[in-house]
Amino acid sequence: MVEQHEMHGHAPLEKTNQQSTLRNTIAGLAQLILNSVWIFWLGGLTFYMAIVVPIGGDILGGATQGAVTARVTGYLNAFGLASVFLMIAEGWLKGFRWQLILAIAMLAPQLALIWLRSELTLILINKPSILFDGWEFYSAHRIYLWTQTLLWTLAVAIESLKARRAKDLRGSDSVIG
Repeated sequence: MVEQHEMHGHAPLEKTNQQSTLRNTIAGLAQLILNSVWIFWLGGLTFYMAIVVPIGGDILGGATQGAVTARVTGYLNAFGLASVFLMIAEGWLKGFRWQLILAIAMLAPQLALIWLRSELTLILINKPSILFDGWEFYSAHRIYLWTQTLLWTLAVAIESLKARRAKDLRGSDSVIG
């Protein structure tokens, strides 16, 4: 019976190797997607906060830059939410306890940002410029910025943990190499 399986190239060992290869390929693709979404969000957020907003404000002025930011933050928040869920999943599936804790901690600020963005948009849409109360908008905007800073800080903490974990796996004293 074993000889028939081996003749047709379907030996039990070969089938196990194929299954293992398929699992590894799927795991690798999942990791690639997770890393791509995470890097796109964290890098995009950092670049936008540090470079685009200040330069845009200088060149376009506050109101026009605000209109650009209103559109961009919708995408940043969508990728942020996806990133948080992917980090939670990775932490859970791989048993990375501190990553899981930090990623779960990121969930509340990310959801708050989505809600705050909609509130800021409503303030801008529903108030004619003559009735616009800058204090109402800027108070909510300040909360948005502090919440974004908290979220970014938690994300950087996760990156620090990942770098430490990679260093420990390599057995190296250097985080870089």
